[in-house]
Amino acid sequence: MKLSRSFRSIGWAVQVPPKYLDIQCVGMRHRVTPTTLREMEALCPLKVKFSREPQNIHDENAIRVICNEKPWRDMHIGYVSRQTAAEIAPRIDTGRIELVGGYLDNVNDANGSGAMRVEFVKAQQTSRKIAP
Repeated sequence: MKLSRSFRSIGWAVQVPPKYLDIQCVGMRHRVTPTTLREMEALCPLKVKFSREPQNIHDENAIRVICNEKPWRDMHIGYVSRQTAAEIAPRIDTGRIELVGGYLDNVNDANGSGAMRVEFVKAQQTSRKIAP
């Protein structure tokens, strides 16, 4: 178990082992060309990372999905589905969880979505202080 050196107001943050979520990436047909979608599908699984987008005018809980592999490194490819983002975003914003990374496991180019396995860590608060 890793211990965080940063002191929080009610105690030390303790990192627990990573956990995984299986979620959908949506809106890929709006961000990626059909040819690129087919290329991505052939090369899955692809590493992805995530970025909160609280200023998004369509969804204040938006979580951007970004490809983290060549030749599409740092390319915005879609979003976490709206329903899932509504559950996850408040936890990210309050520091209760952190999306560490993940993999785009497959791409459905017919509807512009993809299945992802997302790794996250959960920060827990302890009421007692642990000596550094």
